[in-house]
Amino acid sequence: KKEDNNNALYYFLKAKKIYEESYSYDTLSLGRLFVNIGSVYLKRNEPAKSLNYYSMAKSYLGNSNATHISEHIKLCKGYAAAWSSSGLEDSCCFYLTRAMDLLKAENPVENDETAGLYRLMGNSFMKQDHWQDALKYYNKSMAVLNPNYSEREENAGQIMTNSVRLLEFCRVLTDRAQALYKLGIQVPQQNDLIRQSFDDYLASLSLLKKISKGFEREGSKLIFNETTKEVYSRVLNIGFLVMNTQDDQVKEKLFGISEASHSNVLLENMNEKIAKRISGIPGRLLQKDSAIRMEITRLTSKYFDHLPISGRDEQKTMLNEALQITDLYQKHDSLMKVFETDNPVYSRIKYGDTTISLSGIRQELTADEALIEYFTSDTAIFIFLVSRDHFILKKVSINNGILAGIKKYSKLLAVADVQDYSLISRQLYHILIDPVGKGLENVKKLIIIPDEALALVPFETLIADEIPGMLMTDHRFLIKDFEISY
Repeated sequence: KKEDNNNALYYFLKAKKIYEESYSYDTLSLGRLFVNIGSVYLKRNEPAKSLNYYSMAKSYLGNSNATHISEHIKLCKGYAAAWSSSGLEDSCCFYLTRAMDLLKAENPVENDETAGLYRLMGNSFMKQDHWQDALKYYNKSMAVLNPNYSEREENAGQIMTNSVRLLEFCRVLTDRAQALYKLGIQVPQQNDLIRQSFDDYLASLSLLKKISKGFEREGSKLIFNETTKEVYSRVLNIGFLVMNTQDDQVKEKLFGISEASHSNVLLENMNEKIAKRISGIPGRLLQKDSAIRMEITRLTSKYFDHLPISGRDEQKTMLNEALQITDLYQKHDSLMKVFETDNPVYSRIKYGDTTISLSGIRQELTADEALIEYFTSDTAIFIFLVSRDHFILKKVSINNGILAGIKKYSKLLAVADVQDYSLISRQLYHILIDPVGKGLENVKKLIIIPDEALALVPFETLIADEIPGMLMTDHRFLIKDFEISY
């Protein structure tokens, strides 16, 4: 965080002043201090100051002998990151190569730090659009982290038991998938590269799910899933690019169902929804669960979208809201434990002991019921409609204006701004409902699973039509056509 970097810099500079005034310091300690100061400036996006302190650190650390090798490796990595941040990738690669040489001299056996340097080298080549070189280093990194992993082999989860190492392997696998995708786009005739990219992303999703299951707290799982959402977005985009989305089997794969435990957040949400519906959890507890989730979404959105805080009263308000969010997560964790303890069917379905297939979900829906799942990325909204008779998958491109409209919508309802509300409401209906309208014939009940900012949209209030002069109460709201639940 910005304030953490500022605090770290304050104390590092204070230590520097003490060293300078004492006239009795060892050069190694001062060299380490300058490396740390340079790293903080790098996090503050000030590469020029960072490079200045790295240069001073180099003068104090001296030559890279056996005693100081680890410090010189850290210094080289810092130099590499600073030059990369300055747009000079050749210099970045030079220092990464130097760090690799030092590491090899210290320990000829390749280890996790070697894998990390290979990944950084791959990232540098990615920034230079040198996809082949990037692939070479990503493959080297993967080989160090998991020598037994082979192409399209989904065994990383069984072989790698260290969660930190597994996460790093997953990151490299995701980076490699992106390099394959970029190379495939550059060479259109090599469509197999894009398909290999798709397979890598799917394997990465499987590993992410394994890592997510390792978290004991539901709140931690939700936060982790948010940090990995970009992977899900890329999978869906590539799936649309290389596959025929009119094929139900292909759409089902994109939806996240796979016998080889390929999965994504969409299916997990579906499983949880169905688990709650068929496991006999009392309605009052389900309503409590929904209310807590909605309040977490509302407060979290308000907390992170808030403008920079200036006054003491604003600081107090934001602190109170942060404490409220923490308290809500604790309440939600407690409620989930009640669900799992009192309803074993819920646990089996949600955590994968019992896997619900797409056909199983469709069977659980009544003849007049449909489920709509939304997945939001920075540039598109993916819409999945599931009913007994239909399985529709649509991708709707969006821009910052649409995202702003979504965030503004609930505020317009709160202040009763009828004119702007009607306009945005109709736009949202066109974006969120119209694309899957064909699947809503003969449907009377809708189960809606929103995503991100959409969780703040009361879908009941969306307007299907806009006729000049019509009274607000006469508009065709979504709630007039469907019984809606979330």
